[in-house]
Amino acid sequence: MAQFFGVAWLNYLVLRARRAGSIDGAEEGGGRPPNTDRATEKLLGEDFKERHAATIADRRRFLQSVTGKSVSVSTVKRLLSILCEKGRSW
Repeated sequence: MAQFFGVAWLNYLVLRARRAGSIDGAEEGGGRPPNTDRATEKLLGEDFKERHAATIADRRRFLQSVTGKSVSVSTVKRLLSILCEKGRSW
């Protein structure tokens, strides 16, 4: 029926059901583990409170010295933007 009407997504579901026995999606998970955790976010927030004028590179070095994990400048930028979006009070 799907082929008759040319509905591509329905063709996909039929194929999937034939191969896997179900149209359910794959389980969630996999991929890369996060570079940081809640403790790192908290440290970054505390550092931001104490040192407003510090550069992103300074914050990266701070996190590396405290946690022992090397994080990229882009990771620190992303964390700061996430913390600011969450409405953390500084």
